[in-house]
Amino acid sequence: MATENQARADRPSLRSQSLLYGIVGQEMRQVTRQVPDDEPPQLPVNAELRSIGKSIPRLDAVQKVTGAAKYTFDVQLPGMLYARQIVCPWPHARVISIDTSAAERYPGVRAVHVLETLLQSARLRDPDAEARNKYPTVRFAGQTVAAVAAETQRIADQAAKLVKVEYERLPHVTDLDAAMDDEAPRAISTRAWRRRT
Repeated sequence: MATENQARADRPSLRSQSLLYGIVGQEMRQVTRQVPDDEPPQLPVNAELRSIGKSIPRLDAVQKVTGAAKYTFDVQLPGMLYARQIVCPWPHARVISIDTSAAERYPGVRAVHVLETLLQSARLRDPDAEARNKYPTVRFAGQTVAAVAAETQRIADQAAKLVKVEYERLPHVTDLDAAMDDEAPRAISTRAWRRRT
């Protein structure tokens, strides 16, 4: 009995509400439904609404159309640096070495950073399933391995070309059926892969 009373007390109290039901422009009819007491009221028809169903001018429309709007590219602060990422062209690879010495000596370069830790990216469930390496394993084409910061974008672009990265390409698959195959590459060390093949 106590459980029944508790269940009744946990149920939200209901009220009857008359609602319009159907598709606007097609058949619409009034229906009465039981709704919780805290249910917000039904919206009026579109003609009586201030925003829904109305064309509202964008706050930045004039600036964008006239070219007066400022974008990130337009912001140039004193002492600002420009960057260029160095990305891996392969979908799966191990970074053997990265030589940044030529880029560091390039005039106008302020810093060259090599990624030794990947943040906010997928990780193996078992980190020991893969051989330890100073650099993160590349898991998609375009993954950043290093970056250059310089006084101008042109300098950053040129210096990035001087960074020498040596990769060991690893096996990969590019479609779902191949990935489900028994012979598909697994997240294992390169040494273990060589033993299997």
